[in-house]
Amino acid sequence: MIDALAFELQGKWKAWMLFNPLSLVRYNLNNVTGDLDAILASGAGKEMAAEAKTAFREIHRMIYKSELSEDLTAALDMGVVQSSLTMQEIEQGSGVDVGQVFNPTATAKGILGVAKKGGEAYFETVMKATRLRENAFRYAAFRVWRKRIQNHKSIEEMTDEFGYGATPPETIRGLKNKDELAARMARDMMGDYGNIPIAAKWSRKRLIPFVSWIASNSIRYHNLFRNAYLTARHKSAKEGLTQGAIVAGMLSARMFMVYGFVNIWNNILFDDQEEAMSDEARMRLHLNLGKWGDEYYSLRFQGALSDYLAWFGLEDAGSVLMDHARGRADAKDIFAAMGKAPVNKIAQGVTPFFKVPVELVTGEAWFPDVFNRRTIRDRARHVGSAFKMDSPVAWAKEMFGVAAPSDSPWETIVQAVVYKQDPGRTAFNNIRSMAYDWLAHETGGGGGFGRYGPEADARWALRTARAMGDKRSEALAKKKLREFGERRPWHELLQMNGPLAMLSREQQRKFRASLSAKERGWLRDAHVWHRKTVYGGG
Repeated sequence: MIDALAFELQGKWKAWMLFNPLSLVRYNLNNVTGDLDAILASGAGKEMAAEAKTAFREIHRMIYKSELSEDLTAALDMGVVQSSLTMQEIEQGSGVDVGQVFNPTATAKGILGVAKKGGEAYFETVMKATRLRENAFRYAAFRVWRKRIQNHKSIEEMTDEFGYGATPPETIRGLKNKDELAARMARDMMGDYGNIPIAAKWSRKRLIPFVSWIASNSIRYHNLFRNAYLTARHKSAKEGLTQGAIVAGMLSARMFMVYGFVNIWNNILFDDQEEAMSDEARMRLHLNLGKWGDEYYSLRFQGALSDYLAWFGLEDAGSVLMDHARGRADAKDIFAAMGKAPVNKIAQGVTPFFKVPVELVTGEAWFPDVFNRRTIRDRARHVGSAFKMDSPVAWAKEMFGVAAPSDSPWETIVQAVVYKQDPGRTAFNNIRSMAYDWLAHETGGGGGFGRYGPEADARWALRTARAMGDKRSEALAKKKLREFGERRPWHELLQMNGPLAMLSREQQRKFRASLSAKERGWLRDAHVWHRKTVYGGG
């Protein structure tokens, strides 16, 4: 009974996390990027575009009119549509009808009744739209592979031209029915979220809610890289090593096409914005959109390939390699970053129904690095963040007279779609993070994030409120500090929070000597931003 209740609660949580208004755009952007990764990796771009109109039309009729064509019926019978992420993660993997997420057992009346009906209508609408997008791509992939197979005299002839896709060659040779083979290759190409290991299915229900995305991408890209090698070896045996090497290079290049386009876009059109970003932000897949006012805007998304590469710590290792070149990290740090990556990936995916209670008991947050946990300053907001409710919790706290610096409702809505960056604040955060890491490396201690008391929390709230322009929380923080007996002028108190405040004068000298020219620019920008935004006018 307890297991069934936990299963249902987790299912509703998954539906909320994916389809709530603050997550909907990013969820679909991640999925579209993952689909594009797969389509380009399989070399099916033109063919998918040709089939898209028919696929969308037939899937639309299925979802909105319950009409099925003969071809779509065949695709359904062979599990092409049912293998989508939404159907496996939410409907089948969690046993939840997304349209009923806000459907309590008791009949709600009045305002609650209106809210309930509105919630049901919203979720039904977004669910149908998401099904249309996901299933249309999958059905188009089925039509593409079926035509590829039908247009060749043999399967070997087809694989000679198009390769094995993301399907193991032994599986291709074992399937004699051509439609079944097309269905299998389409599912593997777009990610078969239902065909994951038994252990992953168990974990999806109880431990790691979104393990289907992780497992399916891992299987898909393992097969793509393996098949690129096998295809090249086959070509080499038939036509020579040169032809095999060319084929291997072409297949590998196709897998990195989205990465390549994004990097060309960012570094050629928006090189200033790219330079202003932190190493961590830069290494996360993003598309720069330019600058409005004093802030940079970009789209962040998690492509299927980037998710796969994260298992090997390539992003973290790249950052550490840069530090190594500047003398701030050694070889063991590089291997440590790569070794920690898979553990971190699993830890970040653990269900909040297990992770959050552990974090609250220990007082330390696992995100973003379970090996370098940070103290939880605000337990209520920490719980709220596990349900995409961080900002509403902060607004509620302010209403009750508690400082809780946060973005305005409008800013929260904007940042649900795009990522905003103030170059000065980014420079400040970059330098402070680098200074803490440098101090830890020099002293052999931790990263400088210790326990905090109520007075320290109030100081933090004051600094953060000024940085975010949250006047209400700034006033509440000042009031709390006066209650603690703080009598210094505010500008004097705020001046103590400079970018290198954690270092002694001698340590500051050594730290500055370790900085590159670009990082010294960050330090200058950090001081300017701190004086202007946090310290100035205090």
